[in-house]
Amino acid sequence: MTEIADKICHVREVVANYSDVTVVAVTKYQPVEKIRTVVQAGFLDLGINHAQQGDELAKLFPAARRHFIGHIQSRKAREILDYHLVQSLDRLKIVEEWQKRWGERPGQRDVLIEVNIGEEAQKSGVLPGNLGAFLASLAAFSFLRVRGLMVMPPFLEPSSRRAPCFQAVRKLFEKNRSTTFNTLSMGTSTDFEVALAEGSTMIRLGTMLFGERAAL
Repeated sequence: MTEIADKICHVREVVANYSDVTVVAVTKYQPVEKIRTVVQAGFLDLGINHAQQGDELAKLFPAARRHFIGHIQSRKAREILDYHLVQSLDRLKIVEEWQKRWGERPGQRDVLIEVNIGEEAQKSGVLPGNLGAFLASLAAFSFLRVRGLMVMPPFLEPSSRRAPCFQAVRKLFEKNRSTTFNTLSMGTSTDFEVALAEGSTMIRLGTMLFGERAAL
């Protein structure tokens, strides 16, 4: 696990230059042994793309905080209600499904709104021009607490070309920022340093922490 140790050191060195940054370890297609190493190193925020894997990791690492970062399927929306943070909310139908099952639960459901900043047809997310109306529609659901925004920008190379996208999302974030709307999740293994320089407060790292994904 020497490779992972080196990667962890590099991530810590970069993040140390910024204040209040949360590192989410993306577990997709990673073996349990590698996930355990990262958790034991203190990375307790786990990014999960599939609800089934989230259930398994909850049993293995009960102290970890689960973040759902994948596309939310309507028929499986109920399976992620108990996550620490759902980062990919992008349509009202999901909230309506949650409301049916929330009942008398205490507390609130924390979410981020996924923004399709590149307005790419193949990607999910709320279009920038529709964000204000979408946020207004969510105000009717008292069990919901919108904590901020998440983005996956167009895959432009070199990664520095993604900076304008991050800047645009940062402006949307600042426009709505409050004491609870305070999380800006942007930046992955290929561009997290660019995202941090543009104001990200949360980065989602897979191969940068774990190394290459396991073969399917």
